[in-house]
Amino acid sequence: MSPARERAVVVGAGTAGLLAAAALAGGGLEVVVVDRGELPTEDGSESGHTGLQPLVVGAEGARALEALLPGVTAELLARGATSGRARVVETVDGESRRSAGHALATTRGALETTLRRLVGARLGVSLRECTTVVDVVVTGSRAPYGVVVCSPDHLADLRTVHADVVVDASGQASRLSSWLSHNGFGPVIEDRTRLDAVWTTHFFAGRRPHDAAGREVVALTVRRSVSVPRAGRVVAAGAGCAVTLVGYDGERPPCDPSELADYAGRLASTDVAEVLGSLTHVPTDSVTTRASATVRRRYDVAALPERLAVVGDARRTLDPLVGDGVARAAREAVALGGALETGVAQLTARYLTAVSTT
Repeated sequence: MSPARERAVVVGAGTAGLLAAAALAGGGLEVVVVDRGELPTEDGSESGHTGLQPLVVGAEGARALEALLPGVTAELLARGATSGRARVVETVDGESRRSAGHALATTRGALETTLRRLVGARLGVSLRECTTVVDVVVTGSRAPYGVVVCSPDHLADLRTVHADVVVDASGQASRLSSWLSHNGFGPVIEDRTRLDAVWTTHFFAGRRPHDAAGREVVALTVRRSVSVPRAGRVVAAGAGCAVTLVGYDGERPPCDPSELADYAGRLASTDVAEVLGSLTHVPTDSVTTRASATVRRRYDVAALPERLAVVGDARRTLDPLVGDGVARAAREAVALGGALETGVAQLTARYLTAVSTT
């Protein structure tokens, strides 16, 4: 009789959690992913607007995705993603500087639906929805013994999901630091950088995004400057575009479609405003998100159990117009897979060393 495989539990079925699951399953572990929400259906439909969030994955991130799940790019393109040049405009000392690179444009819903299908069907990862994690269990040997879970409808019905490795991918709202504290670990220091940002995304029909020279691109980003606390991005989305406008430090982008062109015209560069002029607004609800700060949780300097990893926004949040969250999650997953090559013992230290610059 063959010995039972070691098991990993991943908390959170977002992009970072699913990529971590792919790396763990690729390393030979049995993997269970638990998520407190109801997972969207296979056809990609989403509750709320989170699935419509446009994503731009740079060349490095796309390569890492493909390394973890060969064929994922083709799957995404079949679901309506677009691949091509992406342009970024930054203004320094009043001068606009333009750079370009290859990128993949998709939506959060399409990416996560594709990842769920691939890790489940291809790698045998088990996905458990509507499962809330309320604690992590640590043994006397300083290794996770599993996580304590319950159903959102039956909070008193606690049970333990046993595991040899625990990965926290529960996002910005992660409670891992408090769970570790009452198990005698930590403390986990938080480095917070004020952001005070609001993002509003609207959807348009018309031509794909284009740069100042009229060349088609899959994404065009105008970043904030020292003197202009506003930013914007146009991303190819299906037959049209998703336009995201951002306000920092008290600036607030408009929700009224009639005010978008004026706001875009007051960015550090007029590139986004020029694209808006050729588009027709689609009468759907806009998507608004907010962040008061970016947060880096310093697990690298905390006392931690041996077989624990933290990925995605649970470890460090990013400004999406500056950082590539998908690329970061893919790099973390690759690092996790590399740390696993010599076994699960001392996994935490090897993983944290590998992601120290990520």
